[in-house]
Amino acid sequence: MAEHIDRDALKDRVAGFVPLFVDESNKAYLDGLTDAYTLICQAPAADVVERETGKNVATEYDDCDQFVCSECGIELQDWHRVERDEDDGDVTYHEYRFRFCPNCGMKIKEGDEDV
Repeated sequence: MAEHIDRDALKDRVAGFVPLFVDESNKAYLDGLTDAYTLICQAPAADVVERETGKNVATEYDDCDQFVCSECGIELQDWHRVERDEDDGDVTYHEYRFRFCPNCGMKIKEGDEDV
């Protein structure tokens, strides 16, 4: 997955090194900082849209038994996380809460927690 940076914050950090290297003995280092700053300024910008978090808007059952995405509206019921014991093959079922909608990919906020 691609990572995105704040160009202005990166430029500020690089520029912050310049006053430390202003004498002639460090000219090559200062030239390198100048080149890095120029590359940052000229790098193409990514078209990034920040996404809000969605939530499980299910009302009929507990949120571990029913999932309704606030973004796309998909409704899912009766899912479980299944674990199998490697030694004896016993199966264990666990409650499962979605952290991301499996349909639209919206990040799901859990309860009152800000995600």
